[in-house]
Amino acid sequence: MIAIGNRVMSAGERALVDMFLPVSQIVADAGSLQERGDPHQVIPNFLPEPGSSASEEKLSGLPVDFILFAGDVSRDKGVGILLEAHGLLDDPPPLVLIGRVMEPDLLTDSVRAVGVQSHEVVLDAFRRCTVAVVPSLMHEAFGLVALEAMSMGRPVIASRIGGLPDIIRDDEDGILVEPGDVE
Repeated sequence: MIAIGNRVMSAGERALVDMFLPVSQIVADAGSLQERGDPHQVIPNFLPEPGSSASEEKLSGLPVDFILFAGDVSRDKGVGILLEAHGLLDDPPPLVLIGRVMEPDLLTDSVRAVGVQSHEVVLDAFRRCTVAVVPSLMHEAFGLVALEAMSMGRPVIASRIGGLPDIIRDDEDGILVEPGDVE
């Protein structure tokens, strides 16, 4: 009864909305906004003003030049693909992973996983890294970490999936690659 009631009421509720504001085209598509003729405009998330810098001691162990991944260390976030790609590089810069280690079996000796850190530490790490990577295999509604990295002046290598292509201009702000493409 509840499901039927919700379905019947949804058309009336949608008629009361002046404008839908999805954060990415993938969110607009998932809501069938274009197909239904619902008025909408994609407006990406915004970033708050950066706070104070993280203390030096929290970042003191980071290498000078490094590749940075920030997010859950898991296969669906593309960490397995990232590790394979990193392994193909000749004399690669260190790879640093910041975030919850969801799948510890992914970790190898060639990466440095620093675990969960405060937002200020993550932003400072983006400020210091050479390049940020967002190798997601799943549809990201938006990809806030990519925007945060770019706000710190860093290029981003990201999967061409979900909302990531809405914020990264290929060969301008970074590089977009097909999800799962190790090379």
